[in-house]
Amino acid sequence: MEINNLEKFRDTMAGRTAIGTVITLSDPAVSELAADAGFDFTWIDAEHAPHTLESIMGHVMAVRGTNCAPLVRVPWNEPGIIKPILDLAPAGVIIPMVNTVKAAREAVAACKYPPQGIRGCGVRRGVRYGATPFKDYLKQSESDPMVIVQIEHIEAVKNLDAILKVPGIDSIC
Repeated sequence: MEINNLEKFRDTMAGRTAIGTVITLSDPAVSELAADAGFDFTWIDAEHAPHTLESIMGHVMAVRGTNCAPLVRVPWNEPGIIKPILDLAPAGVIIPMVNTVKAAREAVAACKYPPQGIRGCGVRRGVRYGATPFKDYLKQSESDPMVIVQIEHIEAVKNLDAILKVPGIDSIC
């Protein structure tokens, strides 16, 4: 059972431009309202807004049962920061300041389990607190969550062609 609307989001993106909104307020009712208003995704901004893991989880959970996919912009491209956010089961993570191929590879590695990456496993939302067979969860995790890297510096623009060739990147922004 899908808990983060990722497949609906991918279907939307395959057919048209997805429309979303940035969430900077901590109250999950904001994400619920955005989903009910018909947005395709929420961009929960943990880089520039005072979100905690608890507020992020509230936002991710607030859009369950809708057609809205929760995406979380993490504060930094660091596995120790990314892992606990991934355990909340967002549809995707947006990783800021990915300027080089090395940084792009590190971003993907933080989001993937071995042998593709270095992600550790916590029995949290993504595995339905242990209710999803682990083998099924690992299979699903090959494509879930989306890994979105931000191209926001001239160095990234200069390296864009090479960054786009890094396996595991689903999208850029």
